[in-house]
Amino acid sequence: MDYVAGITLRHYLEQQPGGRISVADALKLLMPVMDALRAVHKEGLLHRDLAPDNIYLTRDGRIKLLDFGAARFAAGEHSKSLSVVIKPGYAPEEQYRTKGKQGPWTDVYGLAATFYRAITGQVPAESLDRLDNDDLVPPSRLGIAITPVQEATLLQALAVKAGQRYQGMAELQQAWRAGASQALQSPGDQAEPAKAPVVVTQPTTSPRKGHTGLILVSAGGLALLAVVVFGLWQPGKPPTAPTAWVPTPQPPISTTSPQPIPTAPISTAQPPRPSIPEKKAETVAEGERAFDQGDYERARAILTPLAEAGNAKAQFISGKMFAEGRGIAKDETKGANWFRKAAEQGHAGGLVALGVMYATGQGVAQDAAEAVRWYRQAAEQGDARGQFNLGVRYATGQGVTQDEAEAVRWYRLAAKQGHADGQFNLGVMYDNGQGITQDAAEAVRWYRQAAEQGHADGQVNLGVMYDNGQGVGQNAAEAVSWFRKAADQGNARGQVNLGVMSATGQGVTQDAAEAVRWYRQAAEQGHVGGQYNLGVMYATGQGVTQDEAEAMRWYRQAAEQGLADGQYNLGLAYANGQGVAKSPAEAMQWFRKAAEQGHPDAQAALKALDTQRQ
Repeated sequence: MDYVAGITLRHYLEQQPGGRISVADALKLLMPVMDALRAVHKEGLLHRDLAPDNIYLTRDGRIKLLDFGAARFAAGEHSKSLSVVIKPGYAPEEQYRTKGKQGPWTDVYGLAATFYRAITGQVPAESLDRLDNDDLVPPSRLGIAITPVQEATLLQALAVKAGQRYQGMAELQQAWRAGASQALQSPGDQAEPAKAPVVVTQPTTSPRKGHTGLILVSAGGLALLAVVVFGLWQPGKPPTAPTAWVPTPQPPISTTSPQPIPTAPISTAQPPRPSIPEKKAETVAEGERAFDQGDYERARAILTPLAEAGNAKAQFISGKMFAEGRGIAKDETKGANWFRKAAEQGHAGGLVALGVMYATGQGVAQDAAEAVRWYRQAAEQGDARGQFNLGVRYATGQGVTQDEAEAVRWYRLAAKQGHADGQFNLGVMYDNGQGITQDAAEAVRWYRQAAEQGHADGQVNLGVMYDNGQGVGQNAAEAVSWFRKAADQGNARGQVNLGVMSATGQGVTQDAAEAVRWYRQAAEQGHVGGQYNLGVMYATGQGVTQDEAEAMRWYRQAAEQGLADGQYNLGLAYANGQGVAKSPAEAMQWFRKAAEQGHPDAQAALKALDTQRQ
């Protein structure tokens, strides 16, 4: 190899306090490595030896991926069996077997293990040791500042079984970007946790409007492909499944990931225990006020003796202080213990919080059935948060036999109490006919109730119903109004749909520059529709100076998320040398990806190129 002055990531980490760096710094260092691995995988190669030893930081600020001595072609293409290459802690279980099925997911594991080492200072347990008993410690339990979405992304990338990991670097990178700006959260907010963003291969919206055409032009005996593009992202259909409740308002993420939901207030209507004098009950209220005002030292001084004396509300707030590390060192086990004491007295907040702890494995062993048990107790005493979370469990079949009708029943109980997420999910169930007879008008009714409380996804779906005239009279201006409310909250789906309306002049004055503005906001959040539509605007010079290279950049981002239209247009660009260097091989690759998804123009283009090659 060429000599390059610098230092390995391993040596660099050893020089840092605690042998680790922040999550943000790790992302900055490893994103370029993931870019390099995407290029490697595109050529059908695997690195198979990812570790801090093989990542090199040069003195001029570049990052290099070293040592391809273990690299091999992916199994099934060039070999039947791959040699065993092991680096303890960094090698997935399939690398321990000569016929283990290896692919890009193998490098995903090695990269994720490197990331884990970088932010925790510890090498993950060996994958074979995790097969029977997966005791990998989440970084948050080691005191690492990491958002729930980021942690869920990392743990999914480190899944022992290959099929449970991200299947390629593009998916992993998209998930990282989607969770990069989420605020830190904790279980005391009484809701289901954030999950790793799901990178979709199909948009969750209805087919775009406009036309994408294929023109075959003869030039010098060769068939060339030219594009006529005026495709815009149609305002979307509602999601096909309920979204889980995520605590704490946060920057929006990909619409296929769980949506940000404000936390419901904690009821203060718990009666004092007979054994606690009236004066003490008043003191609990004072402690709660101190907690709400951020005076945790005073809150702890007031509430700790009351909690020890058996006051359920004091126990619940003490649990929050430990679980969230407010005014005291974070200790999820102690938090769970206080939640349990409150829950065993029937305190609704304690019941739901303990359910969350079991659902996430925070402070207790993860147990979906146990989470259901505690949610059910809260739900049966009328707590809307418990009812909603129990509905989510029935809808997804986590900890209980999947039963959509039962999910509808619990969503309805929460919705009738004004719970915005219950209203939204009940609307989804009516919209899709899940667990109940399909009824667009009922879907509109529940979307509206959620939307009027400021629920961004409720606003988008209500706008969709107005745009399509489903369950309500068609009214483009009303659709624009609801899309705008969601877009102003930063909701990517709302931004894309508002961009479509601005681009086409539906319900609002046609304004291509305004469309570009909204598409860009969605695209920069990683929304595939925003990326594709922004590419269209750059390609056609609508609302922005025409720039084929910039168009290709956005098409590529959409294509790498699996959008067939993005793949097709990227193929056309390579076929014609528009915005990128001409490459028939690259064109064939992207046409094939789109064709495999049933894209008719891509299938025709692929057939035309195959004919010319023959």
